[in-house]
Amino acid sequence: MDKLRRSTHLVQYAQKNPYQIYTKLGSKKFKELTNRIAMECSVNLLNNYEALPANNADFDFPFVSNFTSENKFEQGIENLNEFVNFLLESEKKHLLEKNQSEEEITEILKTKKEEILREFKFKLDSLLQKQDQKK
Repeated sequence: MDKLRRSTHLVQYAQKNPYQIYTKLGSKKFKELTNRIAMECSVNLLNNYEALPANNADFDFPFVSNFTSENKFEQGIENLNEFVNFLLESEKKHLLEKNQSEEEITEILKTKKEEILREFKFKLDSLLQKQDQKK
């Protein structure tokens, strides 16, 4: 923050209020930091395969299963679809608790679904590239 404060003194030459610039830049840095921390926490939680003790194996989420069928790709797509629907249903319940209108909820869920699918497509593409590099 000291570095940020020192850099805002140069703003005085541009006829701007240094305090406003300092608070604006500080808020921007804080938001970037909290977003980065949230993303890293999510990644760490999702990549922690030992997070659930063995005795919690009774939980039956339809999108978590063993691939014993012949057609693994279709099974994976089906599981992904169920997982996305599970996430969207949870978000819908959360939005209903906030007393938002049906139109707002529908629009928010539509954008969330697009974001999730775009992210999965990016991850899938990167995984396929890694597999191709290993071969």
